Amino acid sequence: MPWSMLQGRVEALRLNLERARDLSVRELALDHVPLEEGVWDAAFDAIRSDSVSRLWELEQLSTGIDRSPHPLHQRVAWQKLAAIQEQSEDIFRECLELMGGLTFRERDLDNQICTFADELINECARSVGRMLTTIAIPAHNGGRHAGARHIAHVQFPEWDVWTLPLVTFEYGQVAITDRPEIDAFARKSAIDVHHGLGADQDVIEERIRALLSDAFATYTLGPAYACALMLLRLDFVAPDPDCREFVAQRVAMVRGILARIADGDVADLHDKLGKHWDQALHLVLGTDPGAADPLERLALDPATVFDTFNWFFLPQAAYAVDDWDTAVQWGSRWCKELRDPKLSPAVPAVAPINRLRDALNASWYARIHEPAWVTEGADVTRELCQQIIDIRGRTRRPPGVELPGAIRPDP
Repeated sequence: MPWSMLQGRVEALRLNLERARDLSVRELALDHVPLEEGVWDAAFDAIRSDSVSRLWELEQLSTGIDRSPHPLHQRVAWQKLAAIQEQSEDIFRECLELMGGLTFRERDLDNQICTFADELINECARSVGRMLTTIAIPAHNGGRHAGARHIAHVQFPEWDVWTLPLVTFEYGQVAITDRPEIDAFARKSAIDVHHGLGADQDVIEERIRALLSDAFATYTLGPAYACALMLLRLDFVAPDPDCREFVAQRVAMVRGILARIADGDVADLHDKLGKHWDQALHLVLGTDPGAADPLERLALDPATVFDTFNWFFLPQAAYAVDDWDTAVQWGSRWCKELRDPKLSPAVPAVAPINRLRDALNASWYARIHEPAWVTEGADVTRELCQQIIDIRGRTRRPPGVELPGAIRPDP
């Protein structure tokens, strides 16, 4: 009886894995979700590859069960099946999330926020000279393999322009892995920290890659990412001290990168953001934010990271003070319109040079200076984002054309 039960479980898991394998390569009829061939392959072929690997393991297990005269011991066979089942659950979860997310987008249930996320990711990809981007899908939270699968998650229910900058974090994971020099920098940093602390190297490397992704998002998107991350996402009252330390490290990295581009109004926003964070930290936790360097244990200097990005990414990738001029111009105008009861905030004139990061930074500038903009400005910012997408869609260079290392325009 136990052996027939085991064989039945093996057969059931085999059928489930075959469904996931076949589903991952089945072409969907998506009329409203543009998928580049390379992105499609990266997302679905990874699921198919993992399914095939688990099927091979099941085949080996079946061979062992049926082997005569010395079949696998019952306990060993069940343990092997449990391990394969656990890994398979991740495949099923990923497959359902990806297919469900794409179907969700096809019916426009996310109010086009994933379309904006796609464009924001495309801007980042083009600016760093990478043509293969990612596909954004709605999800509750980020997946474990999002970067490797070229999938970016727009977290439910945060489907608005204020948290939109956070999607650049997930593309940062892709960009860091795809750029060999920066991937090597992450690995070396993890090895150095491992030797110094003796902690698990995989855990250290995962944390360092997350910090580098924060750095990338701030480096390419500017203050909008810092505002969204620090004011809306990070939990500095997490009960786990290790989680709080990681939050402090992420804030230190973001503020360190932002300080490198801080000048004039950027410096003013950088200071205001830092004060908001430090005051909240002190009031809630009663800690002195300046007591220690949270990045010291990881030996990861934001200035070194910034210089590394400058060396290996194209010049137009970095958010610069000149980019902030557009944000200040648009944001200041919105603030004036918001204060005047006779005026309604209007969408500014858009040129082909403008990017979604201009709109998001302008909107965050207005929100920092006029809190009422959080409700008044969401629709205006959405309309501005759509106009930027429309006008850039008419002027964009053909796909597959590598970008020269020239100064900013058309990324």
